[in-house]
Amino acid sequence: MRIILSFLALSLSFISFSEKDLSSYYSVDSIVFRSYIQDTEAAYHFTFNNLPFYGNKGGKSVPLSSHVITYSYSGLNENRTAVIGKDNSFEIKLKPGKYSFQFFYDDYHNEITTMNIEARAKHKTFVSCHFEQTRYQIQCEKPVIYLYPIIPTLVDIKVKPTGNLTFTYPSYENGWQVQAQPDGQLTHKNQFYNYLFWESEQDWKPETKHFETGFVVNRSDVTAFLEEKLSAFGFNSKEKADFITYWGPQLVQSERNFVHFILNEACNEFAQLDVSPKPDHLYRFYMISMPMNEGDEYPVPQQEITPMKREGFVVLEWGGSKISKNQLRSDRTL
Repeated sequence: MRIILSFLALSLSFISFSEKDLSSYYSVDSIVFRSYIQDTEAAYHFTFNNLPFYGNKGGKSVPLSSHVITYSYSGLNENRTAVIGKDNSFEIKLKPGKYSFQFFYDDYHNEITTMNIEARAKHKTFVSCHFEQTRYQIQCEKPVIYLYPIIPTLVDIKVKPTGNLTFTYPSYENGWQVQAQPDGQLTHKNQFYNYLFWESEQDWKPETKHFETGFVVNRSDVTAFLEEKLSAFGFNSKEKADFITYWGPQLVQSERNFVHFILNEACNEFAQLDVSPKPDHLYRFYMISMPMNEGDEYPVPQQEITPMKREGFVVLEWGGSKISKNQLRSDRTL
């Protein structure tokens, strides 16, 4: 990694010092007089608020006790590093004046570049920094929607993905309107369907919560694993067959996979699903999978799966995404 300071061409996207939105990379919190600072010096105190808690060392997940920040500032002709501990902060002293800074953590987080921040003599300037995660494009693959009303019902369905729809079947025209039967058969424009289908290309912003629990699945165990977990959630035999015949061949392409299921309301990060009339139960089941290299270990607790209740008007949606290891947050790599 190389930090290049170009202070005459700073992006207007960086915030003013009066704003406190940490998602905008940084904010100046306060400038405080300190009698112990010499008349010819000023101090900066930088705090980094969202550094990862865990890393991978020797193939094992371990807590991170320190982090390395690479930084530079105007007038400095080289990069420097700061090793910070659990307080996630470090300080430097400079001559009074105005300085712009650039900070780098790793390739999975965007660099932080500040505008000129004043350093007053005998004062300490407190700055909060926020490393935004790098976004990746992923495909939200084959979400399919099953409808099981109590009686034949005309149902309106709208999908609002966080990205762009890339394919739908039947054709999505500002929504679907279907005649749904209790056995799951759907009629749309005089055609019969077993389910509604959509796909979407989306930005992927990995979150630690998706990898704190899950399963390591060997190739030889893929079918049995999927049958077990789908049954635990409450899939019927047809739904299991649809899911396994799509995702099974993809999982067996790798010797081992890490698998995590995103369930129900948490699936809103991929898309919102509106159904009218409102079902008694709306269940969503997305699988995130990542190939693992030989010798990799991933010692995390197994994910608990709460079964759905198939009572009244039930809607079930399943889908998923495959990610590569370089799309996983750096809190898994040391």
